[in-house]
Amino acid sequence: MKSKISLKIFITFSLLFFGGVIDFFVWGIRGVISYEVGFICFMIVFLSLLSSIKTKLEKFQEQEKYSFSQKVSLGLGLSSSFYRLLSYVFLTLSLILLIEFDYFCLY
Repeated sequence: MKSKISLKIFITFSLLFFGGVIDFFVWGIRGVISYEVGFICFMIVFLSLLSSIKTKLEKFQEQEKYSFSQKVSLGLGLSSSFYRLLSYVFLTLSLILLIEFDYFCLY
């Protein structure tokens, strides 16, 4: 299990590094900063969604049949978890800073 986790981390950081190198040669430092911020914000949003799904599904795993209201509450709980909202705030602030300092590079 530990080797799989380290392999996933290695692949993620290699994508981060090689994507930054390719962006540097194509668009310069503006492309690198824009790519790195976008990739990191995407990973934060994805990991917050993954953590909220894990915690919600652990609570509902005992039951086999769900009512409509339980399905709706599970969906609302996933879309409005604290970490997910916080990650979207971080993404929005990052985009505003990139646009403000003229580093936003739309490919």
